[in-house]
Amino acid sequence: MYGLIESLSELIRIPSISGDQEACDEALNYVLELGREFGLKTGKAAGGRVGFIEMGKGNETLGVLTHVDVAHPGNIAKWEHNPFMPVLGGGKIYGRGVIDDKGPVISALFAMKDVLEASRKHRVPMNKKIRLIVGTQQKIGAGDMREYLLENPAPTYSFTPDGNFEICNLQLGTLDLLLSFPLYDENPQIVDIKAGSNIETIPDICKIKLKDGRVFATKGMAGHASEPALYANAILEMARTLSKLKRRAKAEMQEDLIYRVLQKLEQGFSDGTGLHLGIASMPNSQREKWGRNRVAPTGIFCHKDRLYININCHYTADTTDAYLVRSISKFFKNEVVRIERVSTRHPSEASKGLPFIKELQEAYNNVLRKECEFGVNAPSTYAQIVPNTIVFGPSIIGKEDMRHRPGEYMHLKDLMLMQMIFGRAMANIVFKEKSFQLGG
Repeated sequence: MYGLIESLSELIRIPSISGDQEACDEALNYVLELGREFGLKTGKAAGGRVGFIEMGKGNETLGVLTHVDVAHPGNIAKWEHNPFMPVLGGGKIYGRGVIDDKGPVISALFAMKDVLEASRKHRVPMNKKIRLIVGTQQKIGAGDMREYLLENPAPTYSFTPDGNFEICNLQLGTLDLLLSFPLYDENPQIVDIKAGSNIETIPDICKIKLKDGRVFATKGMAGHASEPALYANAILEMARTLSKLKRRAKAEMQEDLIYRVLQKLEQGFSDGTGLHLGIASMPNSQREKWGRNRVAPTGIFCHKDRLYININCHYTADTTDAYLVRSISKFFKNEVVRIERVSTRHPSEASKGLPFIKELQEAYNNVLRKECEFGVNAPSTYAQIVPNTIVFGPSIIGKEDMRHRPGEYMHLKDLMLMQMIFGRAMANIVFKEKSFQLGG
């Protein structure tokens, strides 16, 4: 039987990119088979798109919400190694999904194994259930988890290791807005444009093709779109590059639709907060609690006779999806714009008073020897859908965030610490007879 690192390596080798359901199913089946090898109960739901691994008994269930679908690796040239061939070196393991979210899946599963073995060795009964829920469509709208909840009751309380290691009881909402513009120019200067590989990733390359056949590209820095200020957006870099053209070339470009839309994108999205779009900022008291809105163009392409742009937004509790759609559409009022698709997951807030949270904090404090604070999670997670869910792990605050970036890696030490934290938290909850329900 493989150990933690070997099992994670096998899972990374499965190229389960979001949207490739066959590969995602293969990754899910691998995790479920590993659970069965550990002697745990397994099953599927939501038409096979969600799997679960369960142990224990009782009226309360601790949910651990994870996923095996991963972000597209983007520009392969930016990777030193094949993103789906795990590499060990310098105390790290490299590979797409190692931190988002395959490392947490495997760590949680091995933590369950540890708790089960402790229960048997010391003959201590488990008074609650633990259900590891594994999705395959988290990064493309989480329809898998929505369907799972139609068929199954939500866990009594849950955590999802899909952010940072603090107690993130506040979860920003997520909106993806696909806009299109008609390409009606009879003599366009720019005949094609392409950028973006994932709706929640800042694009690191943008290419345009001019009418004379020449192709130009601008480079950026890929990263999670929930932090647009940290990464150079190649779409906005293209807009800035074109704006520096000499007078005659620039005058010709100004009649081009793609050029005009690019300049509007740079004007409205350069600060990453939406303020230049006319999206109001919340009062200071609420901003301290929730932070700011985050907005970014994450994809642009031409198809047939239209230009398409995807706008990715992470928004606070006082902002509505309707307000965002209205503000962004109004910003492009000088062009003929059409809303093609709106996908949203609303902000969520779990009570700080949920009793099980104290057990997570105790585990974190004991293993890492430092206090676990409360925080806000910006990237989309299953916490936006499943009630009484907080974000807990896997990234340790202060370390480089490698989610959605080329060369994604995780420190081996952090991987093992995560297993220890999860195992202690699970044991804290299932071995105690008391209820961890709010008011229980």
